[in-house]
Amino acid sequence: MRIEDIIAEEDVVITISHLGYIKRTSAYDYRQQKRGGRGAIGGKTRDEDYIEHLFVASTHHTMLFFTEKGRCYWLKVYEILKARSPVKVVRSRT
Repeated sequence: MRIEDIIAEEDVVITISHLGYIKRTSAYDYRQQKRGGRGAIGGKTRDEDYIEHLFVASTHHTMLFFTEKGRCYWLKVYEILKARSPVKVVRSRT
């Protein structure tokens, strides 16, 4: 039995900020916005930071991260910390 067998497979949104913060949010938590909307609170960042990358993946997928020095790191999506709307994002380790 693998750990993936006990983790529920669901679609998630992964956001990575300009300062390197990363978080995972359930796709269900992202609401569809109407014209002129300001976006969901899940995209909230510090004043000097902004969302640079946004990915949609399954909790069973693997993400690859490439450094400026050409190294490649991998991480299962379910290992990325899950954040609720008012929680601050967590700085990624590189």
